Amino acid sequence: MNELVTGEAVVLDLRPAELVSRGLAFALDLLVMVVVFVALLTTVLYAGTGFDTALGAAVILAIVAGVFVVYPVTLETLTRGRSIGKLALGLRVVGPTAAPSGSGTRWRAASPGSSSTSAWSACSPVRSRCSRR
Repeated sequence: MNELVTGEAVVLDLRPAELVSRGLAFALDLLVMVVVFVALLTTVLYAGTGFDTALGAAVILAIVAGVFVVYPVTLETLTRGRSIGKLALGLRVVGPTAAPSGSGTRWRAASPGSSSTSAWSACSPVRSRCSRR
């Protein structure tokens, strides 16, 4: 059950990550994003006391989009499917051929109007055996 057969009929020994590991990785990622969000929001609120209401709302919207959409997608694209939580717990995301997840998958899943289930169904976090040695 822990084997993955690639398109070239090569059997790889990869085991899916447990739900607890995935949950902890997500919690760590969320903690980092919330800390960055609060730090940026606090900076903008203290520095931007003379902002117009519309400008303040636009800046806050840009911070929300940047922290909760652009940051995680860019990070996972640059690290080939790994976020801070996944790096800390030794998890990685692989596609159906056990290759690291491509950047197109991340941006398609994050784009509005996309079917996130189809974009994410090809990728599954697995525990890397090399990271635990």
